[in-house]
Amino acid sequence: MDLALYAGFVARATIEHLNPAEDGSWGAVLLPFILEDAPGFRYDWTGQPHAKPPTSTLWFEVDLAPEALREVLARRVQAVNGIADRDPLGGMAKITVEAARITPEG
Repeated sequence: MDLALYAGFVARATIEHLNPAEDGSWGAVLLPFILEDAPGFRYDWTGQPHAKPPTSTLWFEVDLAPEALREVLARRVQAVNGIADRDPLGGMAKITVEAARITPEG
């Protein structure tokens, strides 16, 4: 990733009402931010395991302009969905970038 994209911006993505099958897919989307040690990256994931049906909420921030974050997420979601398509047991859910509410922070 071009680190120049990170300069001077902070964006937050919030994904609410995730079902358990989507958790792994969104975790796969987060992994490159962690591996890249992306500037300003932090996240929180809360679950409501006793809700019917169980759900979780994920948010993360990174030093990117909101438009740049949406582009990065679109590429990663596409890649994750390609993996989900090949999942022989069907346990990995396809996700959409539209599920992420992206807002500028700070």
